[in-house]
Amino acid sequence: MKIVKLKAIYSREIVQTAKILSKWFTKQAITNIKRACNKQNGFVALDNNKIVGFLLYRKWKETAIITWMGILPNYQGEGIGRNLLKSLENKLKKYGVRKLKVSTLAPTTKYKPYEKTRKFYLKTGFKKYKIDKKFYPDGSDRLVLLKIVS
Repeated sequence: MKIVKLKAIYSREIVQTAKILSKWFTKQAITNIKRACNKQNGFVALDNNKIVGFLLYRKWKETAIITWMGILPNYQGEGIGRNLLKSLENKLKKYGVRKLKVSTLAPTTKYKPYEKTRKFYLKTGFKKYKIDKKFYPDGSDRLVLLKIVS
């Protein structure tokens, strides 16, 4: 397993990976991921040259925002998400970026896949930052998490 910097040639396979993760990503999200692959930075996790996970992000001043992250179901729980985050944090440190944010479905909406997502981020050092009420098109709330990169 290796983590490498995002390249344009990975875009199609990232989109295919996101489609497999339909419990997390809607059709609109997949469209947005496709666009983000061409405009944002990121990392991919490769197993025998096959993408098994990805992380896309953008920077704004001293803050980075994880826009999209996904790990294939058969690879979840193997530390790939942690390794993708660690790669991002190491890069951010070099550029003096101290804040890392990520948004996800708030716990006010009961949905098992996102319970797992929130648990992952909290275990990796993110703290609850704020909840945006009725943020998503379906009226569900958004949880914003923050981690200080040190």
